[in-house]
Amino acid sequence: MTIGCLKAILSQKEFSEDLLMEYWIKEYEEDKIQKGIGRHGHGSMRWVYSGEKTIEEVRDFQKNRPNPGNGPTMRAIPFGFVNEKDIDRFATINANATHPNSKAIASSICIARAAEYLIVKKRILRILSTIV
Repeated sequence: MTIGCLKAILSQKEFSEDLLMEYWIKEYEEDKIQKGIGRHGHGSMRWVYSGEKTIEEVRDFQKNRPNPGNGPTMRAIPFGFVNEKDIDRFATINANATHPNSKAIASSICIARAAEYLIVKKRILRILSTIV
């Protein structure tokens, strides 16, 4: 799903929950073609991929949970590379696409901002590559 996030950003189309869903489904389907199976896991998204539930049902399931899981957080790093003024908006869209929950939104923004700070502003990857 992180790859789908990157491709959605690079598409330069209007960024939205629907755009993310489009790219996530494309990635899932391409993986099935390449490997003969779709990726395993994906938490509640497996219900969407299998057709068991709609994305609206998944969003409804996630919205009031005390612990909405880590899906949006795990795929939030690419949003640290967008224009600084768009980071919070893109990270919020990322969370709302599957987990419209205040904790999921906050964690998505937190990771996107951490990526912006550590990778873009502090260039920590360049520093780490000289150590390793």
